[in-house]
Amino acid sequence: AGDSKVYSMDQWAGYDAPRKRLLNEIKRMETANTVVLTGDIHSNWANELYVDFDKPEQGSVAVEFVGTSISSGGNGYDKSKQEAELFRENPFVKFHNAERGYVSCSVTKDQWRTYYRTVPFVDRPGAPLQTRAEFVVEHNKPVLAKKTIDYHRNACRGLANWSVHPPLLTCVAESPAVLRSALFCEGASFSRAPGQAGSGVFGGRSSNQRTRLD
Repeated sequence: AGDSKVYSMDQWAGYDAPRKRLLNEIKRMETANTVVLTGDIHSNWANELYVDFDKPEQGSVAVEFVGTSISSGGNGYDKSKQEAELFRENPFVKFHNAERGYVSCSVTKDQWRTYYRTVPFVDRPGAPLQTRAEFVVEHNKPVLAKKTIDYHRNACRGLANWSVHPPLLTCVAESPAVLRSALFCEGASFSRAPGQAGSGVFGGRSSNQRTRLD
């Protein structure tokens, strides 16, 4: 807190110059509809990405969804004791959670919708699956709109193979072409999930947190 800043050298925040070059190129394309899917830090994050993170008033050029781990890190937690400080010091962060789970995404030509699916514990059987947060990104609008959760709706479309093929991030699209045209995934690979012609499984490394909470 205060005037000092902490940057992780294991994430994009520690490499400001190349990150700005990349984000400036995304801004130049204007209609890139860039969505970053990433992870590898054992926690959930939803972020808006700015060319200059010290000037959020200039607006975001892309959005980022960071997926948690399946079991690494133990039971985790829903909210950090430093949550208020985290959001105050990092206004681009719109959601944080450190429970175990996965991220599910539904993609059409007009809209990207992301669900953060978590369980409260992994050290014993019987944990209920819940949707902790849901975000919508509209076409050509790189901002995160958080939605009110309807716990009676099945937000897990197309994930029948979850127990067989457990991804950190799964996307369900109208078609592979729609997904590929909408997606930029830093340091990640694309593959089709078994039996899901329009879905993809992703993995990568998170890019933008200034403050890392363990």
